[in-house]
Amino acid sequence: ADSVIEVETKLATMHLTHSDERAARSLPPLSVEQVSKGMSVAGGFDWLSFFRLLGVSPSVNGGPNDEKVVRVIDVDFFSKLCDWLSTRTPQSLIPYIRWRYLDA
Repeated sequence: ADSVIEVETKLATMHLTHSDERAARSLPPLSVEQVSKGMSVAGGFDWLSFFRLLGVSPSVNGGPNDEKVVRVIDVDFFSKLCDWLSTRTPQSLIPYIRWRYLDA
């Protein structure tokens, strides 16, 4: 099992640096459909399910051309996360998930 510190450290190394994050904030927002199709990770992150869990429906209007728009700052994080998760077993992440639940 991965320790909580090991998982937190690995997740932290996947994120953008603060300066890179500031630069990425200047990128234009995308529609839910653009994010789902353009930033899909092979065998990995299911963006449509992610947005549904957040309560964001692709059919909700609100952006240019009646598209719901979102801003994903750290796109590469999801690719790295999917790659890393593919090397873990669900059981190895139980301590981390418990910790996050108790810390919430």
